[in-house]
Amino acid sequence: MIPYQGRAAIRVARVVLAFSCLAWYPFTGARISSALAFLIAYAIFAVGALFETKFDSPPRAVVALVIDFTFFTFCKWLLPVDWASALAYGFLLVSAAVLQPFATVLAVAAGAMILILLLTAPGTGVVWADWSAAIMAVAFDWSEIMVLTVAVPYRVRTVADIEYSTSGYLSFIVKYTEFGKMSGRGGVSSRLDSWRLERVG
Repeated sequence: MIPYQGRAAIRVARVVLAFSCLAWYPFTGARISSALAFLIAYAIFAVGALFETKFDSPPRAVVALVIDFTFFTFCKWLLPVDWASALAYGFLLVSAAVLQPFATVLAVAAGAMILILLLTAPGTGVVWADWSAAIMAVAFDWSEIMVLTVAVPYRVRTVADIEYSTSGYLSFIVKYTEFGKMSGRGGVSSRLDSWRLERVG
């Protein structure tokens, strides 16, 4: 899992996203509606998740991901501005890539792209940018898997080999020193069998 500061930054970004959309709503001239109620509910959730660290780990992380995906769908479908859905889409990919396993990231990226293709009118929008962001999120999570499964175990094995060789070498030095002291006292022939020189590592 990423450090606490990184997870806290994601929660703060969710709060900024929620209150940015909520603060924008009165300037649209729209009346109190279900859209406003949803924005308020998401803002409440964002503030609550800010102090609830359990949403960073399974199984509650999946609950937070579903809520974020629902908010992205809401922004893309019902809000009449592109910047809200773009911010929600970016936050969704970042939070998924950082907090979720690879299979979940792949599913989120695929689901988001299907939704974008269905709700984007032909000839409008920058779908290629959405595709690029989804590919980058999947690639980022895949590279993290490669680091954890290849680089880290190799590093641990290398460090262990070094420690093993070092301890073996020190053991050899100690035995050799004691053998030399025995040789100086003329007791080599009687104790030779009990003091075999074995170099470990």
